Formats: sequence, structure tokens, C-alpha cells
Amino acid sequence: MSKLNNRKINRISILLFAACYLFLFCDTSYANLTSLSFETKFDTGGYNSGVMQDRDGFIWVACSNGLVKYDSYGITTYKKGGENSLSSNQISCVFEDSDGLIWLSALSDGINTYDKKTGEFTQFHSNDPGRPTISSDKNCWSNKLFAEDQNGDIWYGS
Repeated sequence: MSKLNNRKINRISILLFAACYLFLFCDTSYANLTSLSFETKFDTGGYNSGVMQDRDGFIWVACSNGLVKYDSYGITTYKKGGENSLSSNQISCVFEDSDGLIWLSALSDGINTYDKKTGEFTQFHSNDPGRPTISSDKNCWSNKLFAEDQNGDIWYGS
């Protein structure tokens, strides 16, 4: 294992230990906290595979039930259903680029982008004549990665 991975594991272990210690052994009676609850039930209705908070504070969840956005008041679920919608309900990765465009990996159905300004999705497939394409529409549920380089180019690891 590399030194970097060992450092990450050590940091995570220390944080988990500290959280458990504080939870189990610290006196919290001074906080007058009797219960903690959320007014909005956050149920995506599917298997959650990716989560991200965008620059506007919204929480985006990639899941097997589409794309879910939480705005602190409620949830909005985006699903497959037409030309300006998702290409699949099974989304495995979510990423925001420097322009605020949301990038999504759709299981076995290409890549999608969501423009928050227009509210429209754009689909990218391996067989789109005359448009930028991807090498394959076939993606699995394994870890996906979108990244943006300093030139603004988007990279996708499948």
C-alpha cells in the first residue's frame, strides 16, 4: 500500500475513534439536546452510488432511481423520460465542473450533463453521428470518476 493510502486510512481511523470517543464518553447534558430530527425525509428510493454538494449548496445524489436534488426544503427526482431528460434512471456518478454543469454517468446508457440554468439534460452516447461521442455506453456500478483539468477539459474514468 502506498504512503498516501496509509495516511488516508490513519486519518479516517483517528477521526472515527475520536467521534466514537466523543459520542460514548463526553457529557453532552450542557447542550440541552434531547432529540435531533429532520423535517424532510431524504429517501432516494434506490441504491445510492454518488453524492455531491454543488457551489449553490444543493445536494445531488446519483442513485438507481435517477438523480435526486435536495435543496433544504425538499427533494426533486429527475428520471428518464424524453429528449431533454436523463438517458437512464440508473445513475452511478455525479460531478460539477467549473462552469456549474452537472456531469452524470448513466449505467449502460452513456453520459449525461445537466444545465442548472436551463433545466435541461444533454445525453452523450457512443453512436451519436455529428456530436462529441464517448467510447462506450456500457458502464458498471464500479467507482466512476469525473475530473476537470486546468484547461477545463473533462476526464471520465470508467
